[in-house]
Amino acid sequence: MTTQAGGVSRRGSHRLAEAALCPRKWYFRWARGLVPKRTPLHFMEGTLVHLALAYHRAEQMDMTLSGSAPEWFYRQSMTEALAETGAGYPDAIRLAKDILDAYKRRYAAYDPWTPVAIEHEYTATLGQIRKLVNPYWEPCSDDNEVVSSRIDLVLRTNGYLWACDYKTTAHGQRGRLGEFNPEGEYAINWQFLLQTAILRVNLGDEFKGVVVERIFKKPPFDFDRAVAPISRRAFLDLPNVLARQCLLERQIAKQALDAQALGEDMNTWLPSGNWWNCYQWGSPCEYRPICVAETDGQAQDAVVREYNQL
Repeated sequence: MTTQAGGVSRRGSHRLAEAALCPRKWYFRWARGLVPKRTPLHFMEGTLVHLALAYHRAEQMDMTLSGSAPEWFYRQSMTEALAETGAGYPDAIRLAKDILDAYKRRYAAYDPWTPVAIEHEYTATLGQIRKLVNPYWEPCSDDNEVVSSRIDLVLRTNGYLWACDYKTTAHGQRGRLGEFNPEGEYAINWQFLLQTAILRVNLGDEFKGVVVERIFKKPPFDFDRAVAPISRRAFLDLPNVLARQCLLERQIAKQALDAQALGEDMNTWLPSGNWWNCYQWGSPCEYRPICVAETDGQAQDAVVREYNQL
């Protein structure tokens, strides 16, 4: 039972991508369930802003149709949820509340969005996505592979359903967001490709696409909304990419099971790593403390010191 908004999708875009990014990273997170004890500040800020906006939309659902908001809305207040999730980050909690206040002021006069689902996880099989892309696709042995996507907000506007994905950023121009560039980072976006496919399977022709709601997280704050472009050629290739990533996941899991069957110490066994991905976008991989350890004992000490196990 979900007691709080948010969370990681069970087999979503991030998990599937990590299988190719680095087998070792995938193994640490999805096989061993290791998560860092300390979350980087920018990640925590984004998480808390998402949480605050989830409560805002849930409150709208409750006011429109009493009792229709997600269960977590009634189990815990926004203040309690922010305090629990953001423990140790008082400035990030304050920032999330300030952004929410500015967001409400921005759309106080008119907001055409009616919330339908908040932080809901949708699933589809690989076979369903294949048929979506090509109704004449022949059956495949991996058609029953299930993939998922947790959507920040499903909304209705102008008679259609849309998905909204919140993106917080500290990069702007003169205190405001720069113009949305459909040919920039969102020209081909793995997350939005998968979301589009899964939601078309679940919602049918009513679903029209993904809206990117960008949030500039520095005062005086700024917001904008733009429809994410979906590359037709990339979308047609999506079933092939999903099949490859599902297979990669199963190969890593099989390596671990084979090692266990051979009597390996699974506290120290590791798959091989992709060492060219240890430091990306100016930040180290969150599992680097384990990988830089020179002995098994040092690696186990790093696990105990740096990580919690889900």
